[in-house]
Amino acid sequence: MQRAWRLWFVVMVVLTGGNTLPQAWAQRDTLPSQLYYATLSDLYQGYWNQALRDFVRAAQRGQHGGGGPWLDSICYYAMIGECHYQLGNYPAALENFTAAMQIWLKYPQWLLRVQWPERIQPATQVPVIPWGKSQRQVALGRFPARFGVLLGGKQAIPGLGFISTERIVAIDVDEIVRCMLWSMRRYRQLRGPVGTKDELAKQLVATFGKRPIRPNHWSGAWMDLLIGMSLRMQGRDGEAMGFFKRSLVAGGQFDHPLSALGLLELAEMAAEEGQFAAAEELFLEASYSAYVHEDYSGLLVLPEALHGAAVAHIIARPKVPLPTLEQAAAWAGRERIYWFQALWLTDAAELALTRGETAAGRALIDGARAVLVRRGIGRGRLGARYQHVLAIAAYQEGKRAEGDQALTAALAFQRAGGSLWAFHLAQLDTAYSKGKLTPRQAERLYQYLLRDPSPLDWQWRTLETLSILNIPHEKSFENWFFVSLQRRAPERAVEVADRLRRHRFYMSLPLGGRLLNLRWLLHGPEEAIPQPMRPRRRQLLVNFPAYEPAAKRCEQMIAALREVPLAVEEKNQRAQRAQLLAQLDRQGQLLELGLRHMAVRREPGPRLFPPPVDFKAVQESLRDEQAVLFFVRVRNQIHAFLIARKKYDTWRLRSPNGLQRQIASLLQAWGNLDRHHKVKAETLASQQWKTAATTLAARIFASPSHWRIDRELKELIVIPEGPLWYLPLEALVLPGEEDKQQLLIQRYRVRYLPFLSLVVPLKRGPRPLPRTLVVLGTMVPGQPPEQVQRLAQPMEKVLPEATFAPLSQLVPAGSLAPLVDRMVVLHEVPLSKGPYLWSPIPHPDALPTNRFNYWMQLPWGVPQELLFPAFQTAAASGLRGRSAQGRGDELFLLSAALMASGAQTVLLGRWAPGGASSAELLAEYLADATHATPPQAWRRAVLLMQETPVHVELEPRVDLDGQDAVPRVGHPFFWANILLLDRPTRLPEDREALAP
Repeated sequence: MQRAWRLWFVVMVVLTGGNTLPQAWAQRDTLPSQLYYATLSDLYQGYWNQALRDFVRAAQRGQHGGGGPWLDSICYYAMIGECHYQLGNYPAALENFTAAMQIWLKYPQWLLRVQWPERIQPATQVPVIPWGKSQRQVALGRFPARFGVLLGGKQAIPGLGFISTERIVAIDVDEIVRCMLWSMRRYRQLRGPVGTKDELAKQLVATFGKRPIRPNHWSGAWMDLLIGMSLRMQGRDGEAMGFFKRSLVAGGQFDHPLSALGLLELAEMAAEEGQFAAAEELFLEASYSAYVHEDYSGLLVLPEALHGAAVAHIIARPKVPLPTLEQAAAWAGRERIYWFQALWLTDAAELALTRGETAAGRALIDGARAVLVRRGIGRGRLGARYQHVLAIAAYQEGKRAEGDQALTAALAFQRAGGSLWAFHLAQLDTAYSKGKLTPRQAERLYQYLLRDPSPLDWQWRTLETLSILNIPHEKSFENWFFVSLQRRAPERAVEVADRLRRHRFYMSLPLGGRLLNLRWLLHGPEEAIPQPMRPRRRQLLVNFPAYEPAAKRCEQMIAALREVPLAVEEKNQRAQRAQLLAQLDRQGQLLELGLRHMAVRREPGPRLFPPPVDFKAVQESLRDEQAVLFFVRVRNQIHAFLIARKKYDTWRLRSPNGLQRQIASLLQAWGNLDRHHKVKAETLASQQWKTAATTLAARIFASPSHWRIDRELKELIVIPEGPLWYLPLEALVLPGEEDKQQLLIQRYRVRYLPFLSLVVPLKRGPRPLPRTLVVLGTMVPGQPPEQVQRLAQPMEKVLPEATFAPLSQLVPAGSLAPLVDRMVVLHEVPLSKGPYLWSPIPHPDALPTNRFNYWMQLPWGVPQELLFPAFQTAAASGLRGRSAQGRGDELFLLSAALMASGAQTVLLGRWAPGGASSAELLAEYLADATHATPPQAWRRAVLLMQETPVHVELEPRVDLDGQDAVPRVGHPFFWANILLLDRPTRLPEDREALAP
């Protein structure tokens, strides 16, 4: 009985790995199975879901030993992973590719058991490639379809001697190796830079580094491929390249069934170095090698090889035809390989469109559509690629609605999980949160994955780059911020925080800020474009020759309209002016269509606004008398940074959850209970608000060091965050004895900015403001128009050349914006529909063209200086109720958008007193603004009028209620509403020294 058990055990043992022999050999005539090869047809046709189901069935029926799935399952798992990959199911794809590689690691020595033929014979016939001819001087080898693999061994049995369990089994060795290589390739693509430190990659490098294959044999070429691929998984491309080059020929002379994979990797490495001409040749050679071996399973290289060749050709030689694509697509159509056919027709369409052959491009993309409608082929990555090129075609034809729809569909797939870049970031966040990375590793990876897109990104991976601009990843920036603090690098943390703000802003814009930055590149001030990026503007105009003439026509129309009065009374004149402005609107929309066309093409585009932040550059730009107070909201924390020219300090605000309540209490103490609430005289006479203002000051400036607010400073540049946007810091009470307490504005001039990078001045002098428009409306509902005209009288004295116009004399057109250099709006402007949907010049028709989001489009620019004293935010109601839900984000986005659209100085009301005090403060400010900086002029106006009595009869929101005491303008209700945004320019030293 014992002897029988031993004999059974010996027969079942595989001595190579200690696992039992795969079962039911007699029931299999191929490994991998016939079902596997049959299912490859569905995969190549693009029937993703059907192929996925059948590959899963093949895996369930695969060979199993005592250690689990056997070598044939490498193929099943690899192709299951490929189906998921093409559908954009990246977590499932990664799981299956990983499973395939782990099976290999269970049998690391199995290639030593392969019965390799001693020599390879040359092929007697070389197939004619339908789309080209190889230029490589190598022969085509004739390789067996199956190789024998020796399994089992000899076992010593006491009393019996040695019993042999050896058996030779025919296996498709090159298919198993190919699927292993493909799994490694996809694993690297899915893991990205995060995977370079993976334990799996380390194990594979160690395993293949031992070269477990017959020495000094032609099969060493296959091992070179495995070694090269494992090195690439670790990011060691320089070392991998030599192995890939050696792997291309077997026995020193023959192209083999796996040569195409080595060529494909070399081609991608060339493209990633920007060597697109060389990459194109390598991609084409990979396609030739994949075809000539006539191995149906080896066709997997073909779609990526010819797609890579097409993209490299578009970048390197966009004006040269590439008939290869259409020839290959025709072959794929004859062979009913629909995935390949649709992809190559789409690639051919993009090339035709790039060459300016719009009709041919449309015909090709329509041909791809006819293929994609078959059985769900258009799902997944292939469908997104098609939609992207369809958007290019539609924009090129002037069909904006179709283009927008196609681009939306492509980006929807990417946002739903189809973006590899976003998948890499998600994996990095997971690895960081689980402590699998050192702070140094996390810092390096975040710096790379959260980079601004490079020219290579835009050219080589356009849709991926467009996608990452449109996918929120605030969490990743927050992790990077904490990593920087963890590494005790506060300067880096500050830079990351400003980039986080920029990301929040871009996420609120169409195409993630891509259109905004193209506007800046093509129409922004020359001084705002770094010298190395200026050739990009010229190149764009060369690549899109119709754009520059349209832009010049727009400029000519603006110049002509600037000669016409801003306001007209006669009906016929208003109609004529409206007609001219409508023409300008249409011209601007044509330019916007041109921008969309550029945005979806392989055109590099720098991020110009806001400019990238550099901590040292910010410090160096500050004068000795200036400091920046920079707030950062990260998760449930608010960090503060006080930055001066030669030093900086950082601290965290205590109990940030209670900060908004304290700000609300202060706003309500000033009388802000509702935006139209009448403030009683007793409220304006009370000094109790100073207690809340003192407490808030102590909370905000609670730095752990001895340096709080330096008394030598004269100017404070504030970059608020969250609810701090509603808080006028200049109205806070600084610490000191009661009789020596000062408001912050009494010690410092204050200005605000949405980004730290804007602290660095533009290198230009101030522009003149020759054309000023003052819009007369009602700053408080029910206010008589004649009262507003009376309030405007002080401004008429300091602005004698300005146009003072009632709303009734202004046409509701967004194109009015570039016709004005300075605009003062004496009319209530509630911010109730979001930061971009309010109307700078309200009109009863509420036309979309009068909304601010229309002003952000072309023709370029809003007035350089904007004054909205009757602007209304959530602060007007004391942050009560639903109005406080924005948490200050709407003010941040609005401030950023105003400056992104060309405004340099903005006076924005947080609430609207709506009376003579506002008008007089503005008049004092405007009187000084010609010879002082805006912060200087505003501070002087406030201090000058501190003790000025309020004209109660001209203050519609003041209720004396029988009180005799007349309030003073010095109460914060009358002046602290103004949020002064100002981006500086390089000014003469004497002008900066004019601080009052």
